[in-house]
Amino acid sequence: MTEKLKVFCKQIGGLSDEDLALVDVYFKPVKLRKKAFLWRSGEVCSLIGFVSQGAIRHFFYKEGEEKTCGISLENMFFTDYNSF
Repeated sequence: MTEKLKVFCKQIGGLSDEDLALVDVYFKPVKLRKKAFLWRSGEVCSLIGFVSQGAIRHFFYKEGEEKTCGISLENMFFTDYNSF
């Protein structure tokens, strides 16, 4: 499941096979269902993720309304930099 990340890293960074093997050590594949949360308001983000399929919408609540502040598409890394 980490193959897409390995391909991406090899294309962008020209990493060796030895370096790419570390992807399996440090990245844990997670499948999310539509409308699932990785973390919620008030929680500290403790991950850096990679979108291998689909997209992730980043949003916050302001005055009771959802405000989209970003979208991560396939082959993009993501995190909550302010929280991380």
